[in-house]
Amino acid sequence: MQTDHAAAKNQAALASVLAALALTVLKLAVGLYTNSLGILSEALHSGLDLLAAIMTFYAVRISSRPADTGHPYGHGKVENLSALAETLLLFIICFWVVRMVFSGYAHTGKSPFHTVLIHGLVRDSQGRKMSKSLGNGIDPLEVIDKYGADALRLTLITGNAPGNDMRFYWERVEASR
Repeated sequence: MQTDHAAAKNQAALASVLAALALTVLKLAVGLYTNSLGILSEALHSGLDLLAAIMTFYAVRISSRPADTGHPYGHGKVENLSALAETLLLFIICFWVVRMVFSGYAHTGKSPFHTVLIHGLVRDSQGRKMSKSLGNGIDPLEVIDKYGADALRLTLITGNAPGNDMRFYWERVEASR
Protein backbone atom coordinates (compact mmCIF):
# COMPACT_ATOMS: atom_id res chain seq x y z
CA MET A 1 0.00 0.00 0.00
CA GLN A 2 2.80 2.39 0.91
CA THR A 3 4.53 1.80 -2.44
CA ASP A 4 1.31 2.64 -4.30
CA HIS A 5 1.01 5.82 -2.25
CA ALA A 6 4.66 6.72 -2.90
CA ALA A 7 4.23 6.04 -6.62
CA ALA A 8 1.15 8.28 -6.74
CA LYS A 9 3.04 11.06 -4.94
CA ASN A 10 5.95 10.70 -7.39
CA GLN A 11 3.61 10.84 -10.38
CA ALA A 12 1.85 13.93 -9.04
CA ALA A 13 5.16 15.67 -8.34
CA LEU A 14 6.46 14.81 -11.82
CA ALA A 15 3.25 16.09 -13.44
CA SER A 16 3.67 19.32 -11.47
CA VAL A 17 7.24 19.73 -12.75
CA LEU A 18 6.23 19.05 -16.35
CA ALA A 19 3.31 21.49 -16.18
CA ALA A 20 5.49 24.20 -14.63
CA LEU A 21 8.17 23.59 -17.26
CA ALA A 22 5.66 23.81 -20.11
CA LEU A 23 4.18 27.05 -18.75
CA THR A 24 7.59 28.61 -18.20
CA VAL A 25 8.85 27.74 -21.69
CA LEU A 26 5.61 28.88 -23.31
CA LYS A 27 5.55 32.21 -21.45
CA LEU A 28 9.24 32.79 -22.21
CA ALA A 29 8.75 32.05 -25.91
CA VAL A 30 5.69 34.29 -26.19
CA GLY A 31 7.39 37.04 -24.19
CA LEU A 32 10.47 36.98 -26.40
CA TYR A 33 8.39 36.79 -29.57
CA THR A 34 6.17 39.74 -28.62
CA ASN A 35 8.83 41.70 -26.69
CA SER A 36 6.34 41.96 -23.82
CA LEU A 37 7.95 42.81 -20.51
CA GLY A 38 4.78 41.75 -18.68
CA ILE A 39 4.84 38.26 -20.19
CA LEU A 40 8.58 37.95 -19.54
CA SER A 41 8.02 38.83 -15.89
CA GLU A 42 5.30 36.17 -15.78
CA ALA A 43 7.84 33.73 -17.27
CA LEU A 44 10.25 34.64 -14.46
CA HIS A 45 7.50 34.04 -11.91
CA SER A 46 6.72 30.69 -13.54
CA GLY A 47 10.44 29.91 -13.36
CA LEU A 48 10.26 30.29 -9.58
CA ASP A 49 7.25 27.96 -9.59
CA LEU A 50 9.27 25.50 -11.67
CA LEU A 51 12.13 25.65 -9.18
CA ALA A 52 9.73 24.99 -6.29
CA ALA A 53 8.14 22.08 -8.21
CA ILE A 54 11.57 20.54 -8.89
CA MET A 55 12.51 20.81 -5.22
CA THR A 56 9.22 19.20 -4.24
CA PHE A 57 9.72 16.42 -6.80
CA TYR A 58 13.13 15.49 -5.44
CA ALA A 59 11.93 15.78 -1.85
CA VAL A 60 9.04 13.38 -2.58
CA ARG A 61 11.37 10.92 -4.30
CA ILE A 62 13.86 10.93 -1.46
CA SER A 63 11.26 10.82 1.31
CA SER A 64 9.63 7.73 -0.18
CA ARG A 65 12.82 5.67 0.24
CA PRO A 66 12.67 3.01 2.93
CA ALA A 67 14.65 3.29 6.15
CA ASP A 68 18.27 2.19 6.00
CA THR A 69 21.23 1.98 8.40
CA GLY A 70 22.08 5.65 7.98
CA HIS A 71 18.45 6.73 8.36
CA PRO A 72 16.72 4.33 10.76
CA TYR A 73 13.55 6.44 10.85
CA GLY A 74 13.32 6.90 7.09
CA HIS A 75 13.85 9.91 4.86
CA GLY A 76 10.63 11.82 5.63
CA LYS A 77 12.43 14.91 6.93
CA VAL A 78 13.50 15.75 3.38
CA GLU A 79 9.99 17.03 2.67
CA ASN A 80 10.38 19.43 5.59
CA LEU A 81 13.70 20.62 4.17
CA SER A 82 12.02 21.17 0.83
CA ALA A 83 9.38 23.31 2.51
CA LEU A 84 12.19 25.28 4.17
CA ALA A 85 13.85 25.84 0.79
CA GLU A 86 10.56 27.05 -0.69
CA THR A 87 10.25 29.47 2.23
CA LEU A 88 13.74 30.72 1.42
CA LEU A 89 12.49 31.41 -2.11
CA LEU A 90 9.85 33.67 -0.58
CA PHE A 91 12.58 35.50 1.32
CA ILE A 92 14.48 35.95 -1.94
CA ILE A 93 11.37 37.55 -3.43
CA CYS A 94 11.16 39.82 -0.38
CA PHE A 95 14.76 40.95 -0.78
CA TRP A 96 14.17 41.44 -4.51
CA VAL A 97 11.35 43.86 -3.70
CA VAL A 98 13.58 45.70 -1.21
CA ARG A 99 16.27 45.96 -3.88
CA MET A 100 13.72 47.43 -6.30
CA VAL A 101 12.71 50.06 -3.73
CA PHE A 102 16.32 51.07 -3.06
CA SER A 103 17.02 51.16 -6.78
CA GLY A 104 14.00 53.39 -7.31
CA TYR A 105 15.21 55.79 -4.62
CA ALA A 106 18.73 55.79 -6.05
CA HIS A 107 17.68 56.51 -9.63
CA THR A 108 14.56 58.67 -9.26
CA GLY A 109 14.62 59.85 -5.66
CA LYS A 110 11.22 58.33 -4.93
CA SER A 111 9.72 54.95 -4.20
CA PRO A 112 8.63 53.00 -7.30
CA PHE A 113 5.55 51.75 -5.40
CA HIS A 114 3.95 52.12 -2.00
CA THR A 115 2.39 48.72 -1.41
CA VAL A 116 3.47 45.24 -2.40
CA LEU A 117 0.82 42.53 -2.51
CA ILE A 118 1.75 38.93 -3.09
CA HIS A 119 -1.52 37.22 -3.81
CA GLY A 120 -3.14 34.56 -5.88
CA LEU A 121 -4.88 35.08 -9.19
CA VAL A 122 -8.59 35.44 -9.82
CA ARG A 123 -9.36 32.73 -12.36
CA ASP A 124 -12.50 32.02 -14.35
CA SER A 125 -14.96 29.31 -13.34
CA GLN A 126 -12.97 26.70 -15.31
CA GLY A 127 -9.72 27.55 -13.49
CA ARG A 128 -8.13 29.38 -16.44
CA LYS A 129 -6.21 32.62 -15.95
CA MET A 130 -8.39 35.53 -17.02
CA SER A 131 -7.13 37.24 -20.16
CA LYS A 132 -8.32 39.47 -22.96
CA SER A 133 -7.18 36.98 -25.60
CA LEU A 134 -9.34 34.21 -24.12
CA GLY A 135 -12.23 36.61 -23.66
CA ASN A 136 -12.89 35.30 -20.17
CA GLY A 137 -12.05 38.48 -18.25
CA ILE A 138 -14.58 40.55 -16.35
CA ASP A 139 -14.94 44.29 -16.14
CA PRO A 140 -15.24 45.14 -12.45
CA LEU A 141 -17.14 48.33 -13.25
CA GLU A 142 -19.84 46.29 -15.01
CA VAL A 143 -20.04 43.94 -12.02
CA ILE A 144 -20.38 46.93 -9.69
CA ASP A 145 -23.10 48.46 -11.87
CA LYS A 146 -25.06 45.22 -11.94
CA TYR A 147 -24.51 43.81 -8.41
CA GLY A 148 -22.89 46.60 -6.38
CA ALA A 149 -19.38 47.17 -5.06
CA ASP A 150 -20.05 45.41 -1.74
CA ALA A 151 -21.17 42.22 -3.48
CA LEU A 152 -17.97 42.19 -5.57
CA ARG A 153 -15.78 42.87 -2.52
CA LEU A 154 -17.49 40.15 -0.48
CA THR A 155 -17.08 37.67 -3.32
CA LEU A 156 -13.36 38.39 -3.63
CA ILE A 157 -12.54 38.22 0.10
CA THR A 158 -14.59 35.22 1.20
CA GLY A 159 -14.09 31.54 0.61
CA ASN A 160 -10.41 31.81 -0.23
CA ALA A 161 -7.21 31.35 1.75
CA PRO A 162 -4.60 34.13 1.44
CA GLY A 163 -2.12 33.54 -1.36
CA ASN A 164 -4.23 30.94 -3.16
CA ASP A 165 -5.82 31.39 -6.55
CA MET A 166 -9.59 31.69 -6.53
CA ARG A 167 -12.20 30.90 -9.13
CA PHE A 168 -14.68 33.60 -10.04
CA TYR A 169 -18.29 32.42 -10.17
CA TRP A 170 -21.13 34.75 -11.12
CA GLU A 171 -23.35 32.77 -8.77
CA ARG A 172 -21.17 33.78 -5.82
CA VAL A 173 -21.43 37.46 -6.78
CA GLU A 174 -25.19 37.15 -7.03
CA ALA A 175 -25.35 35.37 -3.66
CA SER A 176 -23.22 38.12 -2.10
CA ARG A 177 -25.80 40.81 -2.85
